[in-house]
Amino acid sequence: MFLLLVSVDMVIGPMLTLLIYSPTKSRAALTLDFSVIGLLQVAALAYGVMSLFQARPVYLVFEYDRFRLVHTVDLNDESLAKGTPQFQSLPLTGPRLLSLRRMNESERLEMTLAELSGLHAAMQPSLWQSYAQDAEGVRRRMQPVVDLLTRFPASTATIRKALKGVEVQQAAYVPMIGKEQYWTVLLHQESLDVLGFVPLDSFE
Repeated sequence: MFLLLVSVDMVIGPMLTLLIYSPTKSRAALTLDFSVIGLLQVAALAYGVMSLFQARPVYLVFEYDRFRLVHTVDLNDESLAKGTPQFQSLPLTGPRLLSLRRMNESERLEMTLAELSGLHAAMQPSLWQSYAQDAEGVRRRMQPVVDLLTRFPASTATIRKALKGVEVQQAAYVPMIGKEQYWTVLLHQESLDVLGFVPLDSFE
């Protein structure tokens, strides 16, 4: 998306220049025209950067048996106010790791209804907790990367590159739901640190 915005911005200048340039125009007129084009480019780039900032991923949430990527557009001030103070402001860099606390019966019912409208548990700040607090849940869900290589032999090179030098035997994976497609998160089996991501649908 960022590359698209930059490309559009780069095209605006040359195209408009070709449209308005005329050798019969005075120097003052050309200077004014080029100044307007420059302002349009800056405005387009600023709008694009702002759009990216507002749609940025902020949290990677372990949602009981999967990871889900949460973007700023998935949240609002009202929902954030229901979370603990440490989660009431969104990180400028990310995404940061979180997990979800266990829900009681009434919360599960509310969440079932909310998911019908696309509001998933990971998008509920009132359920957020630190990633480490559900380390056991992550360990129960993760599977060896060796199995992933067996399931997707054509993606062996991609998977090994995403491991960033970590041995296959030391790595595990958990499925992930992104904005528009399924991915897979690669983890260190001991520390549970995220090693990388691969564009594979590893849901069983």
